[in-house]
Formats: sequence, structure tokens, C-alpha cells
Amino acid sequence: LTVYDLWGNVIAADVNVSGNSATLMLDTLGIESFSLTFKNNEGVTSLVVNGNISKLSELQTAYDATVALAPEVGIEVMQYSEANLKDYNAAIKAAEALLASGGTDEQIEAAIAALDKAVAELTPNAPDPDKTYFIVSALDAFEETHGVRMMLYATNDGEPRWMYENVDNPNRLWKFELDPETAKSDTLMYYISNVATGSYFGDGTSALVADKDGAISYAITQLQGTVVALDGNGETSKRIHANGHGGGSGKGNNIVYWASGLGTASAWRIAESEAYLADLDFTQIEEGADEYVAPAVKGIFDLFGRRIEAPAAIYIVDGKKRVIKK
Repeated sequence: LTVYDLWGNVIAADVNVSGNSATLMLDTLGIESFSLTFKNNEGVTSLVVNGNISKLSELQTAYDATVALAPEVGIEVMQYSEANLKDYNAAIKAAEALLASGGTDEQIEAAIAALDKAVAELTPNAPDPDKTYFIVSALDAFEETHGVRMMLYATNDGEPRWMYENVDNPNRLWKFELDPETAKSDTLMYYISNVATGSYFGDGTSALVADKDGAISYAITQLQGTVVALDGNGETSKRIHANGHGGGSGKGNNIVYWASGLGTASAWRIAESEAYLADLDFTQIEEGADEYVAPAVKGIFDLFGRRIEAPAAIYIVDGKKRVIKK
């Protein structure tokens, strides 16, 4: 009776044949999958295998699930610091060593526990209450269609809406303040306020509320990588959604609650404003000018980013400043 591993190598084993039964004792640690071949001259009808059969398949499952998380290193919201990923990377490395060379059941169980612990302790970067953020749509079809990203903004009347990016407009800047009642819970939640108006998202999307007393806090639900959903009271039924998106053809509209996910108008990125500006590919609008604008969306807009029919004044036309005369 000869035992082989999956690569055709002979595995050391002790065999005891008694009557029509054979008992196989494997000497090698870490054996999980193997093949048997023998001439059954003794008429064996049953085979018992004892010994060091490992739990490598359980480790492989845990390893695959851990690696699939693929946390991104960086400073943005929902990215991870290198220090935070230290135990995560160490647990993966230890699991890879066991998967390659095998180990005792105790070693494998410890490796699985280390993977589980590392995942449970992963803590993505949270919004900084002292910084400002753009809330940028993660529906890539907007940029593919219009050549520009879309953002949440607040009108001066306190209505939450979405439109193309305008990094010079404070109505597109937001702040996140941790709800203290969630500070020790598994799900952190934040009050979201507009920098220009000082108003907050409340329980509903038709209008922002004047102060935090009427506001509700929102969970930042990770969909994938830095793409998140914003869920009022932590409920998917109160998920912030860009209404009238048209699958990417829309140019701006109001905000509603709608429980969609990744790749939809319910998906957003929370971009720290200074980092976002640093990453933009700015285009100089006039030779020698010291002003820069983001990639342009077609149309005529006033200097506050509102699309208009143009009487005489200075406007943004196809991304450039123009004086329009009557």
C-alpha cells in the first residue's frame, strides 16, 4: 500500500492489515489531500486512515476571505493607515507559510484565529471634524458622460442637491461630526453639515435643518474600498441618493432616500478637500492667469455654479469666464 501527495510524492505511512481491513497511519504532518494505490491481494474491503490530517481547507477559506478585503493604504476616509494594517499583514503572512508547508492542527487553528482577529480590528480612517470634505458621486457614468464628477451641495435656501463639481464653491463643502452616542458602538455615525449654510442633514431630504437639534446622524457604510453609502440613523431605507441621475446622463437634481448599492447613485466618496484639490488636473483658463478651474461641464452658469439663461453679466461658459452683453 503506497500513499502519494497531490504532486506524486510518496508519503511515509505505517500500514496494518487485519483480515479484510487495513489501517493507515500517516507519519507526515499537514496532509489533507492524498491518493492511494495498492494491489489488493489480501481482499481488503475497508480502509481506516488515522494520523495527522490537517485543517488546511479551513485555513484556506479564512485566508481567501481575509485577502479579498484588499484594504487600501492611504489617508482618505475608508482607507487604512499602515500601522492599522500591521497585524492584518502579519496574519496573512503566517497563514501563507502554513498553507505552503503545513502545520499542526493547533498551529492552523491559531492562524485562523489570528486572521479573524486582524479583520475584526481593522479600523478605516474616519472623517476629521476639523476638516472639510466634498461628497462626490461614485457613479462613474457621470464623469464618462459629462467629463466631470458630480457632488452633493446645499442651496442657499437649505435644500440638499447634487450637481457637477465646483471646488471654489463652499456650498459643496461638508463637515462630519461624530455622534457621541455612537462613539463606543460598532457603527460610528456622524452629523453632516454644510460649510456655507451651517445647516444639517435631518430626517428627510427635502430640506436641511438649521441646527443639530433637528438633525439625525448618518452611518458611513463601506460598499467597496473608499466607496460608501450614507445611511440616516444607520438605516438603508434612509440612504442618500442622487435623484434624476439618468444612469449618468443627469446634470443635477434633488436628493432622495433610496437603498441602492455599489455602482449606483447611492454610492459616494468622502474626499478631504485639500487632498482632493491636490489631486485634480487643473486647466489654466487664460495664458498667464493665476486662476484655475476644474474640467468643464457644458452650459452657462453664474459664479455660484447655478445654471442660468444669460442676461448681461460675468458667467462661467463651458468652464471659462466670459462677459456676456445684452
